[in-house]
Amino acid sequence: MIQNSHISLVSDYYFKGNSANRAFLGIGIGLYLWQAFEVRNGDLFRSNNSRLSVGLSPRVGYEFNHFRTMLEYHHAFKEGVGRLYNLTFAATLWGAYKPKQITLPYPN
Repeated sequence: MIQNSHISLVSDYYFKGNSANRAFLGIGIGLYLWQAFEVRNGDLFRSNNSRLSVGLSPRVGYEFNHFRTMLEYHHAFKEGVGRLYNLTFAATLWGAYKPKQITLPYPN
C-alpha cells in the first residue's frame, strides 16, 4: 500500500468577469511525502524508504457562484515521490465574487 500526501501554499488568479461565474488559474508550492506500507499478520508496518520532496501544483478551474470545479497537477521534484492529477468539486464559503457598489454623494 502506498500513501502520497502533501501540504501546499496556493494562490489563484481570477479572470475578470462581472458575475459570480468566473474562470481562474493558480499555482501551489509545497512538501510532498511518499510512504510505502505493508500488512504482516494483520498489523500495518511502514517501510524505511519514505521520500520527502518539494513540488509545484499548477491548477485551473471555474467557479459557479459558491461551487468550484478544479483540475490540478501535482509535480514533486524528487524522483520516485509521484506525480498525479486531481479533479476537485467543492463548495466555497467565502471569497466569492461581490459586485462593486457605487455610492453617490448626497447633495448638501
